[in-house]
Amino acid sequence: MKLNPSVTSLIQYASKTIARRTEADPSIINLAIGEPDFGPPEYLREHLGTLTSPESVKSALKKYQVSFGSADLRRAIADYYQRHSELYVDADTELLITHGGAGGLVLTILTCSEPGDEILVPDPSYMLYERTVQVLGRRPVRVPRNAEAGFRYDIGRIDSAITNRTRAIIVNSPENPTGYVCEEAELRELVTFCARRDMWLIHDEVYDRLVFSGVHHPALAFDPARRNVILVNSFSKKFGVPGLRVGWIVGDQHFISAAAKVHDYCNLALNKVGETLAEALLVDPRCDDWLSSTCRELDRRRQNAVAAVSSVPGLSIACEVRGGMFVLVDVRNIFERVSSGRNAEATPGEVVASWMLEDTKVAAVPGIVYGTSCAETVRVVFSVDETKFSEAFARMALRTEALTAK
Repeated sequence: MKLNPSVTSLIQYASKTIARRTEADPSIINLAIGEPDFGPPEYLREHLGTLTSPESVKSALKKYQVSFGSADLRRAIADYYQRHSELYVDADTELLITHGGAGGLVLTILTCSEPGDEILVPDPSYMLYERTVQVLGRRPVRVPRNAEAGFRYDIGRIDSAITNRTRAIIVNSPENPTGYVCEEAELRELVTFCARRDMWLIHDEVYDRLVFSGVHHPALAFDPARRNVILVNSFSKKFGVPGLRVGWIVGDQHFISAAAKVHDYCNLALNKVGETLAEALLVDPRCDDWLSSTCRELDRRRQNAVAAVSSVPGLSIACEVRGGMFVLVDVRNIFERVSSGRNAEATPGEVVASWMLEDTKVAAVPGIVYGTSCAETVRVVFSVDETKFSEAFARMALRTEALTAK
């Protein structure tokens, strides 16, 4: 029987494929998948007894959640934006709870475009974007960004990629994999440009509280009329709870109302127990202090990660890490030393990632999955156990020294 070619043509999800390999071999240190080791906050434990009591869970399991998600959680998220960004969000009409940030992205694309429409996807960008657009029957169009310019968004390049089928551009800030954080003037320019071109700006801001250099701004702050900006956000990264699968989208009330219809027909309802836990994360008075201290801790790990990478002969940092939890590692100077006998058609990042996995038992993601501009890099996660991170690069240093001695 025939299958959907948009699905069968997909490549395997790189970090999850690597994760399955590491599960089968405990000696492999997994620096490939963004599973933060710092969460959930300790204060959540104090709430668990009440929130997950047999009666509370039984009551939640017996009922469907409303289309927009928990009203209490929506109010907590609206208050979160007011506290951190001085951004007013109407909890009743401008906010929809989703199945994680990925679920929010799917709903947003389905709501703002039709099959065959084009969605602009930056190069580099999170690998999920291009493949999600493809699976949904839309056409992803890559827009190159210049590493020498710090990966700043180039309005000229965006403009040249637009056709009469372009409906939206996806912007991730803070960004996976580069750690790039858009500046205020840059976001303002993007919002104004998209409004002038009558297209949506989808701002994925899941790393919003993990900024080490600069300030995070939700793009919606520069679109007071709520004309053409959608925010996609999640609890997964900032609270270290990727297994919770609770996210949200924010936008114009007409957009959110339409997205809620899509949500009804695609998902029917949300998990009320998960929403209750998510609400507890936000409303606890210790929330903001915990987020701030976690960001400081990750910044310290970032600095140690940069030092660890730089200690390995032939490796260097590809770009400044201003936010998030990933480091792009430039592998050009080690590629020639490890490429012998490996796939001649593979990119330098793929060759080095293979060498890391097979020869040093360290798992990383080849940069090519994020775009051609990252072909000479690998991505590593620094939100993992620090001892394991240090051991990973110590292994690599020993192995490269052995290669040099040959």
